[in-house]
Order: sequence, then C-alpha cells, then structure tokens
Amino acid sequence: MVGRPLRVLIFGSCVSRDAFELLEPDDGIELVEYVARSSLISAMSKRAFDGVDTAAIASQFRRRMVIWDIESAKLKELIAAADYDVLLFDVIDERYGLLKRDSETFATRSSEFAETGFAETTEQIIGPYTDERIRLWERGWRRLRRRLKRAGKLGSVRVNEVFWASKLSDGDDYPSVAANPAAHDQVNGTIAAMYRRLERSLKPGQIYRYPSSDLVADVDHKWGIPPYHYPLSYNLRLKNYLLSERDRLIGPAPKKTNVTRT
Repeated sequence: MVGRPLRVLIFGSCVSRDAFELLEPDDGIELVEYVARSSLISAMSKRAFDGVDTAAIASQFRRRMVIWDIESAKLKELIAAADYDVLLFDVIDERYGLLKRDSETFATRSSEFAETGFAETTEQIIGPYTDERIRLWERGWRRLRRRLKRAGKLGSVRVNEVFWASKLSDGDDYPSVAANPAAHDQVNGTIAAMYRRLERSLKPGQIYRYPSSDLVADVDHKWGIPPYHYPLSYNLRLKNYLLSERDRLIGPAPKKTNVTRT
C-alpha cells in the first residue's frame, strides 16, 4: 500500500459511492465521509431547518443524513477541516424536492426526510427541475466554491458527470423514456445546465466523463433499476479514475511480489 491513502470526501449519491465497494485494501483509497440525500441548496443554507424530529428514522445512516441536511453544517465543517484530497461531487440527489421556510432555510424532501413524519404547513415546496430551483442551486454552488477556495480545496473537486439513463443494460428503452420522453429530457437538460455551470469554475481534468455504454440502467442492480443505477463497467471506470488520482497525488501503490517458499 502507498505511504498514506488517497482521502476522498463524497457529496452526492450512490453513483459516487458504489464504486468504493470494488476497492481493495491495497488500492490505497480511503472514504473520509459520505454526505448524501442532500441538495446543495439545503447543504449551503445559512440557517438550520428546525422543528424536525428524526427519532422515527430507524436506520442510523438514514437518520444521520437527514440531520446533516437540516442542520446545514456538516459539509461546511468537512470542507473547513480540509482532511481530504478529492471531493467527489455529483448532482443526482438534486432530484428531490425542497421545503423552503424562508430565503435562507431549506430542507431536502428525501425519502428519508419523509420518515420523520414532519407536518408540512407554511413551507413552500420547490420542485427539482424548476427555474427557481436552478437559481437557488447556482447560489449554493457559489457559496460552496467560496468555501472551497478559502480552504484551498477548489482544485480537489471532481465532478461525476452522469445523466439519467435512457436505456436499460439489456438494450431496451428505459420505461419512463417511452412513457414521457419530454420529462426525461427535462431532467437531463437541467443536469447538463448544472454541469456547464460547474465547468466555468473548474478545469477539464476535474470532470469525470463516461461513455453512453456506461450510463445505462443495470437490470441486475441489487437496488433495482432507477435511471442512475449503472452497471459494473461504470463503477470500474470510476474506480480507475480514483486510482489515477492516487497515483498522481500520492504515488503509485507498490507492486505485489510473489514469494516462493522452499
């Protein structure tokens, strides 16, 4: 193993997390933390979304994700600590709606948040692919970018440029494409607009891109076939991206040698 591992912080979703299941101890890559189920908008809010009881969420992981989202402090703390080499960032969890209490107080309406039983009353609901959502997301990115620059970490960002699949891994069309192609195009059009905005702040080497053959919905995926559950080829490509980062930033892992016993 290398002298120390490449430290990776994920802010995103399973599309960034799943490849870590393919890593071996000798690969020299460490997952520092995984912040999920959170919009960039709520993560960069200036005030916590109070009044939510998370005790009803049975899963410790799911409960922690909701707490981090509504407190809007965890990602900021992790960035300030700067204890990572790569911030792996994707926008797939922007698929969730938002609750807006005021201009600086938001919560992500994830399936985990729904488990709290929070009674929505005066909060405004903002859908995932609206003009207001894009405006707020861009504000969130500006705030995140400033924090990264202060921490000297803007160059550590790596964006997973992935889209909702239009095809299944068996070659058939993804069901929602046939049912409502306009809605599917709107999702991917909005995601593409987010990537264009990110690209203006980053360098080409900070964007991980994939062939269309990787961005298909895996019909054999253990968690089902949402349009962002990709096949093994995608995860292997992401793993190779991370191994290349390790080689460049930390140094290559020592080659294994076969020991012959006599």
